[in-house]
Amino acid sequence: HQKKISSITRSGQSIAGFLGHYLTTRLRNITMYEGESGRSVVLDTLGLSHLTADSDKSLEAFARDLPGPSENEDIYWMTGFFLSSERKLHSHVDRMTYINHLVAEASKTKYKMINAFDMSAAFTYDTATQMDGLHIIGPVMKMVLTKLFHHMCGDSVEGTRVGAFVENYRL
Repeated sequence: HQKKISSITRSGQSIAGFLGHYLTTRLRNITMYEGESGRSVVLDTLGLSHLTADSDKSLEAFARDLPGPSENEDIYWMTGFFLSSERKLHSHVDRMTYINHLVAEASKTKYKMINAFDMSAAFTYDTATQMDGLHIIGPVMKMVLTKLFHHMCGDSVEGTRVGAFVENYRL
């Protein structure tokens, strides 16, 4: 079962720029499918950290109105991070949990979720690029991409599973 992926891109605001740099590094020397039936993969941050001050009504409309993928497109959305910000009044864990829940419910038939919230809990203070507890990079960003590739390739990768050589090797 081949997925024939023709492109992998990122979308969103601010933190998506950092994600783009990590993605470029991970895709270096990888040849994408070039035929007409290729699938496009988008990893979207949805700009969630910029929505924390929005009203509940506005957030519900945002989640409800998320566009669906096109015919040959898979959209993965990255949950908002575990926030520890003192930069904005509403940029805190409970608010992001609420936003993540809204988007998860509204997008479950449209998008696939990459959970960055849980991964970022241990790193929020140490890896916030703008020292704001909001824009998390480093290990979390790298793991988000690893999870993306696992989701994309989980049912199509063939071969020996990791560690099998060591288990079967005899002197």
